[in-house]
Amino acid sequence: MSINLLDLLKSDVGSQLLGPASKFLGESEASTNKALGGILPSILGGLMDKGSSNSGAGDLMDMLGKSDPSILSNIGDIFSGGSNSGGLSSLLSGGSGILGMLLGNNKLGSLVDVVTSFSGMKKSSSSTLLKLAAPFIMSAIGKKVKTMGLDALGLSKLLGEQKGFVKDALPSGFGNALGFAGLSDDGILDKASDAVEGAVDKTVDTAKNVAGAAAGAAGAAAEKAADVAGDVAGAAVDTGKKGASLFMKWLLPALLALLVLGYLGKEGCNTGVDALDNAAEAVTNTTENVTKGAVDAVGDAAGAVVDLAGDALTLTGDALKGAFGAVNDVAKAALDKVEFAAGSIGSQFMDFIDGGFSGDNRFTFSNLTFDSGSAAISGESAVEVDNLAAILKAYTGVNIIVEGYTDNTGDATNNQTLSLNRAEAVKNRLVEQGISADRISSQGYGSANPVASNDTPEGRAQNRRIEVRIVK
Repeated sequence: MSINLLDLLKSDVGSQLLGPASKFLGESEASTNKALGGILPSILGGLMDKGSSNSGAGDLMDMLGKSDPSILSNIGDIFSGGSNSGGLSSLLSGGSGILGMLLGNNKLGSLVDVVTSFSGMKKSSSSTLLKLAAPFIMSAIGKKVKTMGLDALGLSKLLGEQKGFVKDALPSGFGNALGFAGLSDDGILDKASDAVEGAVDKTVDTAKNVAGAAAGAAGAAAEKAADVAGDVAGAAVDTGKKGASLFMKWLLPALLALLVLGYLGKEGCNTGVDALDNAAEAVTNTTENVTKGAVDAVGDAAGAVVDLAGDALTLTGDALKGAFGAVNDVAKAALDKVEFAAGSIGSQFMDFIDGGFSGDNRFTFSNLTFDSGSAAISGESAVEVDNLAAILKAYTGVNIIVEGYTDNTGDATNNQTLSLNRAEAVKNRLVEQGISADRISSQGYGSANPVASNDTPEGRAQNRRIEVRIVK
């Protein structure tokens, strides 16, 4: 289900701006409210148009990144100083720049005229209200983009999904004044939406093409290796009666090359791996009558390749072990005195350390709870976060990601937001306990990756969780 940004703007901007703006402008709340009813979808339409190109979406991301979400919570305070307020002056200046970037002078002039005619306000009031609304709109959308973790392409897609909402909300005459052409097939909003969809499709197609090319290259290499190995194997069978020396001279190097290619192919493409497996089976069937000494040699070579793969896997464990090798002795001495509750995340971490860093490097808080529907950590359950902080203080080379999850009840977007906020609450608690923010990342996944069925209360409780994953 698409997110309706207009509903967000009406709630976070329109309802809060209405009273202060009408008093500041000397206009009635009725006419100011009517004007905002046209201004909000008009500016959102301008954002859609701007975000329909890669460069435009990038510019919007830069501007949204500079917006200040805190202004949404103190709209009344900004107006309290009157027209001489520095904050209000800065707001109007910023709004003028935003409107210039989105609409240009010609469209802005037309929009001022149509807002004036539609609302019954003075033309100067319409112009000022547009400049006032623009920064608040950018702040509200910027806050949403940050919460959702969107990049430029994600922003383009989100804006492209607004066409229907904007079309339904724009008052009569606004589309023509802005060049939206009544939102017809030739209208700018339709073009913006189509451009966004095209950009997304093109990105997906490009990814598919790259993956296909990689698969084709790996498959071709595997096929070539199989052909060479098959030819050599045939030659070995034909001359097998002459002894194992020819086998050792030709077939063994080919098989070694095949095995190495198979090892590398597993890193790139399953198609290549399948081809190599088939080739290896064909060689095995063909060479059943070759001398036992040659077969033993091939077995030894295969074992060497397997050992090589094992060594590569061991490197990951060694690297993880190295992260725990950086120890703060003072913090470690304090950690040794901590008693961890059975099954707690602290206990899981210490078992992982004491067990030689083997097993999964992902751990789940077992005793951490939050206030219902919020990211506020409940009471004494925060001690589990503090115990994790004690471990991170002792092992200064360890970096983590905090991941938040919910069950599948309620709105998916709200769940994703809640899961991210809870993960960030854990991160913030760790930072408060003295852990550098550079060592901690946070991510919210909503109801994704359930660990139990959401059909039962017990399963849903398990899915509402915070996990920690070691990344260094």
